[in-house]
Amino acid sequence: MAKKDFDEYVLKMKAQYEELENTLQILSKESEGTQTDIDYVERLKKTIEPIKVNYRRLMELKLRLDQPNRKDKVPAFKRRNAKLIKSLGESNSPEAVLDENENILNSLKDHK
Repeated sequence: MAKKDFDEYVLKMKAQYEELENTLQILSKESEGTQTDIDYVERLKKTIEPIKVNYRRLMELKLRLDQPNRKDKVPAFKRRNAKLIKSLGESNSPEAVLDENENILNSLKDHK
């Protein structure tokens, strides 16, 4: 996949994530003043979690691909993208993803 294709894919994923946020805002406004079923809320959270995780991890990859190679340009890049970096959180770093995968594999091996 070329970088151009990847960037187009990221734009599509971003549009889906923004649609998710808009839908959640609409649902929130509609449910104001009404009693909401807790099971419904839990199912809703479970349903949207994959979109959130996919978006955040994809954005983490995009940041790493877009990061300049020259060390003197990295601080400016990080300042420009500070808000996005903060929103992604530590759980989406490559190290955290590898640790999560390792934990899943170990738990599967323990269930043999």
